[in-house]
Amino acid sequence: MFQTARSLVTRGACAVALALLLSGVTNAAENDNAYDPALIGKLDAFARRHIPSSARQNVRNVTSNIRYNADIRSKRLPEVVAWIEHRSPRA
Repeated sequence: MFQTARSLVTRGACAVALALLLSGVTNAAENDNAYDPALIGKLDAFARRHIPSSARQNVRNVTSNIRYNADIRSKRLPEVVAWIEHRSPRA
């Protein structure tokens, strides 16, 4: 199975989804990993071991999205929550 998975990754087919699956992350939304900067290191390590550098564009895109999502969650979400709480009617 691993050789088949590796050949798919080498060809670039679903590289990031496969990397997530093989690195032990089965459902990014369920595990909240789409916002977890720690996943970036895991993906990069997996990519260095199993994906040729010429086929890593998808991994770079996903790690960029994770950084962006984490930034939004840590910096902007508290502002949105405060704004909503300030404008919601008091009980």
